[in-house]
Amino acid sequence: MLDAAGGLIGMASMGPRRRVLVIPSTTVNRVLAPLLAEGQMARGWLGLGLQPVSIPAGWLDAAGLETGLMVINLNPNGPAEESGVLPGDILLKVDGVSAPHLRAVSKALGGGSVGRPMTLRLLRGGVAIDVVATVAARPAA
Repeated sequence: MLDAAGGLIGMASMGPRRRVLVIPSTTVNRVLAPLLAEGQMARGWLGLGLQPVSIPAGWLDAAGLETGLMVINLNPNGPAEESGVLPGDILLKVDGVSAPHLRAVSKALGGGSVGRPMTLRLLRGGVAIDVVATVAARPAA
């Protein structure tokens, strides 16, 4: 796709309901090399099962947030389990960025995150703690 001046905007693709979507050229440039080299775009993975929760009133001062993501399950030998995350912990921040919903965690685990250590701020028993987990590539389904 080109703009009126002939500048590159992106790549056109068919989307849902026969609508045309334009993938921005910056996105195409970012994913092209990994797609050509590996046939896929690696996404980050911590091995966490998360559920949005409200922070209990007595823990609000320690949390600094009103909502978080409770760890419901951990994948065996996943990065989060190996870093010491426990079921029942409440994830508050990923690398200093608030994680009040699942989209925030997904955004933090983009393709550039694989192999990078991330600091996870957790609320455990009313006390805020930090653990460091090295992001792995999401396993194939």
